[in-house]
This record gives sequence, C-alpha cells and structure tokens, in this order.
Amino acid sequence: MSGIKAVIFDFGNVLAFPPEQAQFAKLARHLELPLDDFLAMFWGHRLEYDRGEEARAYWQRFAPLAGRPLTDALLNDLIRDDVALWNRFDDRVLNWATRLRR
Repeated sequence: MSGIKAVIFDFGNVLAFPPEQAQFAKLARHLELPLDDFLAMFWGHRLEYDRGEEARAYWQRFAPLAGRPLTDALLNDLIRDDVALWNRFDDRVLNWATRLRR
C-alpha cells in the first residue's frame, strides 16, 4: 500500500494563529519597556529559546534592557504570558488534520 505516511505541520501561523499585538504589549508592560524595544529583544533571541534554551535564561536576557533584576514572580508571569501567546489554535487546521488522520 502506498500513499501519504506522514504530514508535518508547522506550529506558528499554521496550527496556531500569530500572537496579537495586545499580548506582546502585556509582556512589555511586565518589564516596563516600550513595545518596540521589547519586540526587538523578544525576536532577537527567540531562535535560541525555540531551540530549547531554558525559559529563565531567555527572559534573564531582558534584565539589562529593563534596568532591573527579574524576580521569580516576574519571571513566572513572563513565562506564563509567553506560553499564552501561542494558545490560539486554528480549529480549521486541527479539524483537517483529524480528518487526514482517518
């Protein structure tokens, strides 16, 4: 029997919608940073994080830009809200993947 054996889906902008500007603004407010400065830092080191860098190490890079140490409570808020960036799933694609699996 031949045919499709596997399908690989990209996560960002395929399985999940891109984050909204308001979500990024919330993260920037946690650090009291202008949104543009925050986004430059966020994307400037994101590849390392997406490749498996520990979350706390990623967010600690923001401390010098924010001009203050990042407390455990603040780090937890940043990690929580970062995860929430990627929680808006595209049900159309998920439903299609379910049908494809059958």
